[in-house]
Amino acid sequence: MTRALVLALTLLSVTTPAGAQGIQETVRSLTGNDGIYSNRIVQTAPPLDYTEVCIVNGEVVHDEHLGGEPTTGGNCPVGAVGWIIKREERTPRLWTEARMDCLADAMRLPEAMESQFSCLNADQFGLVDMTGNWEWASNHADLEERDTVRGLRAALFGLGSCDHATWGNVGRDDGQSAASAAYRCSR
Repeated sequence: MTRALVLALTLLSVTTPAGAQGIQETVRSLTGNDGIYSNRIVQTAPPLDYTEVCIVNGEVVHDEHLGGEPTTGGNCPVGAVGWIIKREERTPRLWTEARMDCLADAMRLPEAMESQFSCLNADQFGLVDMTGNWEWASNHADLEERDTVRGLRAALFGLGSCDHATWGNVGRDDGQSAASAAYRCSR
């Protein structure tokens, strides 16, 4: 079993009360639907080129699509556990602007696990330049509180390695400007 598949199954599995392993059907986030969204492939046709990443029969598979093509057909059937991610990053924007751009396309920012797993498999999945810049990798902003500084920050991945992660400044009370970062939308 490849390192990437082990990582995906580990991150997507949860222990049921009976102790059996099952695939998690929802991901906690501060997006819509009371903080929960389904991590299943949905029938849609995103406007920009994208890749579907899913798990079918215990194997990670993917489908590459041009913008406007529907998610139907291919290796990732509608309803399979997985996500859709844009193949190319977008121009750096503030976190709130990036989130709004994704929402306008009926998508969201990728979660940290989706971002890192996609980065580790970028060549195989047809994803472009996942380590050239920091990219927003969270729909959730965490409270930052240290000394006299308070604010919000969100996760960033990339910049030279799929293992590099940091926090981007969403807003602070010390006058420091919010961070801009590249991003790609997911669903």
